[in-house]
Amino acid sequence: MVQAGTSRFNRVLVATDLCAGGRRALQRALLLPLNSHAIIRLVHVSDHRAAPGKHETELLNALLSEAAWAESNSEVPVQVERQLLRGRIFHEIAKCARETDAEIILLGGDRARGPWSRGTAATLVARKSRRPVLIARLPPTEYHRAIAAVALSGDEDYVLSPALKVIGGTDAKIDLLHAWSLPHKSSLALSSSWQQLRSDEKQEHESARRALNSAARQVSKGAHLGRVRLRHGHAVNIILREAQARNAQLLVLGSSAKTGFEEAMAGGVADALLASLDRDVLLARPEQSGREA
Repeated sequence: MVQAGTSRFNRVLVATDLCAGGRRALQRALLLPLNSHAIIRLVHVSDHRAAPGKHETELLNALLSEAAWAESNSEVPVQVERQLLRGRIFHEIAKCARETDAEIILLGGDRARGPWSRGTAATLVARKSRRPVLIARLPPTEYHRAIAAVALSGDEDYVLSPALKVIGGTDAKIDLLHAWSLPHKSSLALSSSWQQLRSDEKQEHESARRALNSAARQVSKGAHLGRVRLRHGHAVNIILREAQARNAQLLVLGSSAKTGFEEAMAGGVADALLASLDRDVLLARPEQSGREA
């Protein structure tokens, strides 16, 4: 497992809209623990339906300006490579991430309308990419409080490792949160006695508690463990409430869905959270999970 402070990024992909959200994502990239001479690939995807022309020269100049700004403002020497692509935003970003073997993808999280607004490109990249995706919404400052909402699938490393890597070199604490409920409770209530239902709930709670404590031991190895919370109820409502109550700057989500139905359910939770949260979000999936377009 990756422990905070022991691993730094070498290859970072920043997808920019060349507006405030893109600059925020680039600023956040510079706050990541970067190795000396790390490569930051700065990418803008132009709408494939627009005719090429003078506008592309302006976009290239804007990318050049952003790259020069990043190199002059980084605390460690970095190499910023710029690239202007044409096509569908999600597909081009995913393709570029594969070709450059990016360790993490960063995007801005503006509410503005358009192909770069959240709910479109950012949501697609976050849900479909097999690489960690960090959506930057807050003014870029050092993280101090993060919440990792874990599914307790038995392998939380794919969520916790990128989270610890992102906060590496800081004094940030990660709260672990799991929202649990008895599967198909309404159906069980019709076919089981209340005593049996209560017994099943108790077993589910104890199983979740043991798995959460195991995940907590992983985080504590990096001395970044905050609070550990096991909550009963609807995942979206619980995560939103905890993020607000704890004033978390970063929310970490993961999906280990293995079936189409599980993936749809996990995607629904992610969509709801992305549409409601006003803070940074880091999403991670196991490398073997799903297909990356």
